[in-house]
Amino acid sequence: MVSPYQVIVHATTPGEQRELTDDRREKLLSKDPDMTDAEMFELLGWSYEPCYTICFNQDGELLYADMEMAGRAGFAVQGKEIKTLYVYIFDNLDDWSLMEQEGMNSSVADRAVISREIHVE
Repeated sequence: MVSPYQVIVHATTPGEQRELTDDRREKLLSKDPDMTDAEMFELLGWSYEPCYTICFNQDGELLYADMEMAGRAGFAVQGKEIKTLYVYIFDNLDDWSLMEQEGMNSSVADRAVISREIHVE
């Protein structure tokens, strides 16, 4: 989502299904004896890996990050016209930090777990 004030990046970040232990299964079945394993897994949800998002505009300017949580990151637009976004998501904080220092053409850009060029109309 892009507005005159901010860019919000929604992404499915790396993660894994939470484990269904025997204890957890018993507890869930005590509440609903007819619950299937599929329903239990849906209740447990996902455990997301920590990820770090960085975003540049079409001029290679770094957009200021104002918050991030699993699957959602916000960036200040600060009145800039946004035509294209370059989004990189890292699972390694050191790589993210180096990209922030070196800019969009950083040597670590290819180590992003997710990278996208997004044209904004």
